[in-house]
Amino acid sequence: MRDGQVVIRIHNPESRDSIKSVLYDEKTGLMTFNTTKYPYVPLDAYKALAKIGLCMVTDDEVSDYELTRKWLIKEAELDAEIYKPFFLVFQKTGERLFPHPWTVLLKKRNQFTNEPCPTHILLINYGLFKFQIFLPGNSKDQWIWKENRLTLPIENLISHSNRDSEKQLSRGFDIVDFSSAEKLINPRHSFRVPFKIKK
Repeated sequence: MRDGQVVIRIHNPESRDSIKSVLYDEKTGLMTFNTTKYPYVPLDAYKALAKIGLCMVTDDEVSDYELTRKWLIKEAELDAEIYKPFFLVFQKTGERLFPHPWTVLLKKRNQFTNEPCPTHILLINYGLFKFQIFLPGNSKDQWIWKENRLTLPIENLISHSNRDSEKQLSRGFDIVDFSSAEKLINPRHSFRVPFKIKK
């Protein structure tokens, strides 16, 4: 961003695979970016997001996340089998541009107390990227694991809609599994955004 405008600089516009880094489709008005991310450990990235959420929990609720706090500082472990659904990060790329990072911590309403879903949801928006995670380890959520179902509510900001050739509308979302402790080396990432070219 520079003076409220998106500035794009492309280095090595053609990869060794002959895939263009940036493709523009005039018919759809979509620009596709094919990028390579820096190496990262998915579980560590998830922990960074969880730390943001834990910092936003109110003082009277922070004690409910003692297990989470200990997990983040490596004094305890979260059962990987139980918490696997929480390590799925819901994401959306494109549409609204957030020039400044914007986060919000959502709390389950009282009327949904008996719904088997996590107490807190964290939404993070920056640039063209939006993420949603569920905060793990809340002591008041432990009863959920005795249920035969788990509800993971997805915010409208994260979902996207598509129309097929017959104009049928379908809604969906993109999921990234952050449960792995294995380092990913230069993973490829492709995303599309609406784009208008000024002539």
